[in-house]
Amino acid sequence: MAIITVSYQQHNFQQQLVSYDLEIDTFDEVCLLIDEYPWERELALAHVRGEKGHFHFVRRDGDQLPYASIQFVPVSKGRGRLDVDVVVRPGFLDFFGRKALSRHFNVVDMVDAKAAVKELFEAPVTDLYQKYLCDSH
Repeated sequence: MAIITVSYQQHNFQQQLVSYDLEIDTFDEVCLLIDEYPWERELALAHVRGEKGHFHFVRRDGDQLPYASIQFVPVSKGRGRLDVDVVVRPGFLDFFGRKALSRHFNVVDMVDAKAAVKELFEAPVTDLYQKYLCDSH
């Protein structure tokens, strides 16, 4: 089973945006984290304070590369913007031979966000690259 690094932000009781980092090794832990996120409070504070929390999930199949990451930014209760980045090979000068992609899915619900994160646990990064490469055509 893959270990996923999770970074997320939410406001503390003093209304300061605080970052948290942890490693998760089960999809159930991801679901719990997303389900227990204080959606209504965070969205209200985002409007007042002008700063918004988010989730960032990363799977690495090596020390640095390849990796796949998913960012989920709440925009309303149970919905958010979803972005997927996959880097298999950076390439020479970050260009020649590069094997990387980014996909932006605009606003999705929690079910779709969880399904995307679940793929991080189930498939190697190279398979995710192929999946999202094919999905873009």
